[in-house]
Amino acid sequence: MDFDKATNILNTLNDKRREMNKLLDIENKTIERDWCFVEIEHVRLEFSKSEVDQILDEKKKSLENEIRTLAKELLDEGDND
Repeated sequence: MDFDKATNILNTLNDKRREMNKLLDIENKTIERDWCFVEIEHVRLEFSKSEVDQILDEKKKSLENEIRTLAKELLDEGDND
């Protein structure tokens, strides 16, 4: 496997890990709440706990799939060497 390609995949995996940690942090902060506020610029949005849980679940599943795909690509490239 090309060193630059492997480095790129590993860096992307690390970025995905950071994203997942942010999601888990948000999830932990909302565990005992019935709502969550999100501020974007000067707009404040309120989401119910179930909406927050659903959004976090979908994002986590998406990230997990991206991580699996990248890890498989890394393994496949390693096997081809």
